[in-house]
Amino acid sequence: MPRSIVDKRLQSTVQEYEDECKMNIVKYQQHFKEFDRALEDIENILINSNYALLYLAQPLGCIKHIYNLVQSSPHLLPIAISKLMDKNYASLCVAIFKLQNGDPRQYSETWQSITCALHGLCCYTTVSPTLCSAAVEAGIIPVFVSTLSQTSYLEDLNTNSSIMFLFQMVSRIFHNIAQIETLKYHLEKHNCCEVCVNSSNDSFFILLFSGALDFAQGDCSYEQQIIARYESINYSSNNKRWDE
Repeated sequence: MPRSIVDKRLQSTVQEYEDECKMNIVKYQQHFKEFDRALEDIENILINSNYALLYLAQPLGCIKHIYNLVQSSPHLLPIAISKLMDKNYASLCVAIFKLQNGDPRQYSETWQSITCALHGLCCYTTVSPTLCSAAVEAGIIPVFVSTLSQTSYLEDLNTNSSIMFLFQMVSRIFHNIAQIETLKYHLEKHNCCEVCVNSSNDSFFILLFSGALDFAQGDCSYEQQIIARYESINYSSNNKRWDE
């Protein structure tokens, strides 16, 4: 094949690649503009106490959507994390979890906002130790411990998918925090192990099992209690299946 034809094809390929890169840059610039607007909307809604939780669902959903787009990019994900830190995203989420807008199980719009906040924070704390630290500093652990200790939630855990999702997200965020050695103290300070070990709900215990082992590491007494409880649940479940 003549050299000139090869050169033309190569130039065409390079041009197509450059055009695609430019299109991607424009596309992600637009996504990050939406990201910035979403963070500003959340901040403004929380400042205006007349707004209810239901108005937060859309901007919180946008932030989670951006995570899906950038999570595999070593270049774009840090940009998203930096923007979240600049806008105190963790503190905004804690403020949302503290809002009192009635029982979320009875109001689907309210529950959607809480779900979006939980899901987004869970995703970003999975990939960012810095955001984990920010969440702890914002006071997320005592807020979650209070939630996990609510008897009404525990009673509905096995039958209500919304409550199950709540507990799953909280347990994963605790797990993310427990991966950072300097933050484990805060989990111990708020007796997270005791919340897990002393819960009467087996489903709740199973959800927190791996995280509880993480932040009980080094405390043999708690480790033994957690493992013994887990083995007891497994033994009971196996016997139940055998009897059936």
